[in-house]
Amino acid sequence: MKLEPIFLIGAAKAGTTSLAQALGAHPAIAELAIKEPGHFCSDLRSSDFSPAYNTLLAFDEERYFGKPSIEQRHIAFVSSVKHYEKLQHDAASQQSQARYFLDASTAYLYSERAAAELQASYPAAKVIVVLRNPVSRAYSHYNMARKYGMERRSALEAFTAESRLDRAQWGVDECYLELGKYADQLERYFNHFDRSQVLVLFHEDLKHQPNQVLERVASFLELAPFAEGISQEQNKAEVPRSKASAALAGALKGSIRNNIPPAVKRLGKRMLFGTPDSLDGDARSLLVHYFAAENKKLERLLDIDLNHWK
Repeated sequence: MKLEPIFLIGAAKAGTTSLAQALGAHPAIAELAIKEPGHFCSDLRSSDFSPAYNTLLAFDEERYFGKPSIEQRHIAFVSSVKHYEKLQHDAASQQSQARYFLDASTAYLYSERAAAELQASYPAAKVIVVLRNPVSRAYSHYNMARKYGMERRSALEAFTAESRLDRAQWGVDECYLELGKYADQLERYFNHFDRSQVLVLFHEDLKHQPNQVLERVASFLELAPFAEGISQEQNKAEVPRSKASAALAGALKGSIRNNIPPAVKRLGKRMLFGTPDSLDGDARSLLVHYFAAENKKLERLLDIDLNHWK
């Protein structure tokens, strides 16, 4: 039986990994081997990415799918229809009770083409999006970039630089601010799907009311209740403890990082990384001012009050 799709489209750094893990634990939902295969965003391809991002991504599509068995990985940009269908087939073969497959590509929310491409292939698709206060989302994203050696500037320097761009580019810029412009991103989906097909969730509910969120998701997908809850431990914020730690983290990218044994990786994380400081006042003020109009647009689009984001 061909599986129906669930597209968990973002936002990045809004709890999508935790939600995807909970969804994948349901017997009716099959997880793809690549959590974020990025197939339906033809405007985002490795040929347009920076060398640094491609090194971090470390994905050779032909080599990956040429292996005897498909390996688990977090993100890729799979261009071939045949390869994307292979991911689905592999997921279905491992989950005999499945009704859905889960594609949790956060690039779909950013991409200007993804909504149309998803609708063209799967007009009846279920789309789920998690939104987070764009100020805290941007700072969480900034700390992740520091962790992976992609960012050396202060938060204020990084946010100021991006605020001067017309549109930050995925795979070239970090998109700290761009990924928080939710209204325009969501409107693309509302233009291509009936609103009954799009479930909008909020990070604060995922964090403080996880059981109620899963009840909403189960109802939306017309599934039996979820037996497992949402883990709060996925992708916790970590930053290098020193400049030396940052330099080492930056050197251990892509295939090098992927080949480090898990036990060594865990030990290294404890030695190299610590908890980030709070966002400083100047950087916060910049973000609050930048997102004020964007949040107003989102309030009008969803007919909700977002005063707690201000």
